[in-house]
Amino acid sequence: MRFPFLNICGRMMGIILGGIIGALLLWYVHFLPTDRMQMHIYQSLPLLQKEFENSIVIEGYEATLTGSFTDCLMLENAIYYNEAHSAFEQALMMYRGEVSEGDGWAPGTSLAAYLEDAPMSREISYSRYWHGYLLILKPLLMLTNVQTLRICNAIVQSIMMCALVGLCFRQKKGSLGVILAAALMFIYPFVLYFSFSLSICYYLVLAAVMTQVLWREKWKSQESFCIFFMVVGMGTAYFDFLTYPLVTLGFPLGIEIYCSEKRWTKKCGEMLQYLFHWFAGYIGMWAMKWVISDVVFGAGTIKDALTAIGERTQSAVEQSVWQGYAQVLEKNLSYYINIPFLFIVMGIVLWQIAGLGKEWCSGDEKKRGYLLGVLMNQAIPCMLLALLPFIWYIVTQNHSMEHSVYTCKIVSITVFAVFIFISGWKAGFEENNMGKSAKE
Repeated sequence: MRFPFLNICGRMMGIILGGIIGALLLWYVHFLPTDRMQMHIYQSLPLLQKEFENSIVIEGYEATLTGSFTDCLMLENAIYYNEAHSAFEQALMMYRGEVSEGDGWAPGTSLAAYLEDAPMSREISYSRYWHGYLLILKPLLMLTNVQTLRICNAIVQSIMMCALVGLCFRQKKGSLGVILAAALMFIYPFVLYFSFSLSICYYLVLAAVMTQVLWREKWKSQESFCIFFMVVGMGTAYFDFLTYPLVTLGFPLGIEIYCSEKRWTKKCGEMLQYLFHWFAGYIGMWAMKWVISDVVFGAGTIKDALTAIGERTQSAVEQSVWQGYAQVLEKNLSYYINIPFLFIVMGIVLWQIAGLGKEWCSGDEKKRGYLLGVLMNQAIPCMLLALLPFIWYIVTQNHSMEHSVYTCKIVSITVFAVFIFISGWKAGFEENNMGKSAKE
């Protein structure tokens, strides 16, 4: 007998436990000495100052912005120390020095001033995020400087991408590996190694999808899939800066649509469950940061977070919601109206249509019926997946307009959904022996 109430309580306890563990890990990493970290960042300071003035990697392509504004925040967060704050307080409240007056932030200038021991006009807190990236960034900065970390970033990202595609081929899902790699190009991975902040979600989605491809056959119950999506949502809230977090939901959902042989009604029902669990993990983990900070230090983090949410979800312009939404779509989609991305889309579409045409012409009525059935079974789940970014843009209009060079990357989910649909016939052949039996 199943007890839904116990399942809900179990999920809530998991999120609460995740928040407590997350806070303790951040506390622990704040005991690391910062002297070597400061030395290594100081070695990279000329580079960082130059990029803060002009951080677009490829001129004419705004979405190749390196995100140096946020990276400088991350670096100062990694090394900031004030003896007035305990390690646990610093871990939760995330204080740093700021040189700008008023409410503005100048993280690049502030980082330089802190390293050079120059006067700081004020101390500010950025407590509404977890800043879980410090678990990795702090130890790495003890070892080397920013330039070396960027090289390592490029190497690790390249290895993970190759490993993911290789894993798909090893699991006899070669077509999935190809369309995954093509869709991930819409995240602009070829410039992510320049940016720590923009690499976070890329690492998360690669790790999630690799885990999924490797282990999904061993997850016998629906419960396992739901927990997987909840954990991915929690991890995204813990490490990310609200850059393009939806990809850690969209790509794993796409994998399930591609690999599942269930009817579209069952697929859609499961998609809703996974979506609910991802958002439960994401929102729940994020809320745990606010609750813990307020309970321990009474810092007003919940009020600050709710104020920020109100600002980020309002209309993008001083017009109606739908006028603002139209401008958000125009801005975010504009980053993909160019020849390189057109070539990627056309290449995948033509490749799959050619393969489908070949199978269609060489098969009998039974095989053609099977091909058509697989495609139609993918249609509605893929359409729902493709709509996810556009729903996100409605809810987060202000944020999606102001930070469009980051948020545009969730368009990769829509591209992946299109690729899954046109590759649907191949998915069926890879998952079972229908292709072989049809020919026989």
